[in-house]
Amino acid sequence: MAKEIPCNKINISKAIANWEADEAHQGKKLSDQEEVDLVFKAIDNLDTGINTLTNCRFLSLSSNLIVRIPELNLPRLERLSLGRNKIK
Repeated sequence: MAKEIPCNKINISKAIANWEADEAHQGKKLSDQEEVDLVFKAIDNLDTGINTLTNCRFLSLSSNLIVRIPELNLPRLERLSLGRNKIK
């Protein structure tokens, strides 16, 4: 059975805050991570918060609700996964 996307849409800034607030990450900052996995988070908007991920090399945003990709300022980014979104 396929995993379903949560119904409450959020922007990337909220997804980052949620990740950092999760006790499984014990005070880590997502901006320090080289591999960022935000799959199935109901992200619909890539606001300027995405550009805080300056250390990120591999960013997975697959299976969200993203419709548009803004200009990115991620100097270390090598791979961006956006499959199964709503990009036109």
